[in-house]
Amino acid sequence: MLSPLKAYEIWFRCYGPQGWWPADSTEEICVGAILTQNTSWRNVEEAIAALKKRGWLSLKALCEIREEELCEAIRPCGFYHQKARYLKEFAISIERDFKTLDALFEKPLKEARNWLLNRTGIGEETADSVLCYAGRYPILVIDNYTLRIGGRLGWWPGEWDKRQYAAAQRLLMDNLPKDATILGEWHALAVAHAKAHCKKKPSCGSCPLLIKGQMHPPSG
Repeated sequence: MLSPLKAYEIWFRCYGPQGWWPADSTEEICVGAILTQNTSWRNVEEAIAALKKRGWLSLKALCEIREEELCEAIRPCGFYHQKARYLKEFAISIERDFKTLDALFEKPLKEARNWLLNRTGIGEETADSVLCYAGRYPILVIDNYTLRIGGRLGWWPGEWDKRQYAAAQRLLMDNLPKDATILGEWHALAVAHAKAHCKKKPSCGSCPLLIKGQMHPPSG
């Protein structure tokens, strides 16, 4: 069986560094992590561009603007009423509890993660995206792409979904270096691979994991 680390090495040679998370600040990463829920990244980029144009891409601005105005700016990313509420609560909570994002990221991983998970609208994937890419914590983001790849490579049963988030994360992190840069790159490369080859209907014939890893095509 191909190991998660070997998969990383093949992906890196095939796709190169992904430069993820694309953002100009840690605040932008946090906003993007919330906005990307249940939508495409293209839609998130449009919403973030609108926030930048208005000068609202900071926690201070998010605390001060009216929710109705925020809804209009982030409309392209969908579920904008919910996401506007999530963003404002996140910003206000940071201001109340830490004053700055940097202060949150000075906390131990478990404490910072528990704090994030207690915010409305922030689940495990969003929390870990914030921690890995903005906070530079050594934690791996698990998403539907990762679960699909892992099921096809035999790392876990093919029917696993987000209910097995913690188990999938633990299995992968037990087999990868505890390094924020590598774990962030691993996740970004897994997304690139899923979009290029490991789609819902997979393109196994040109899959670099099958060619370079000398594996047989998965059954499902």
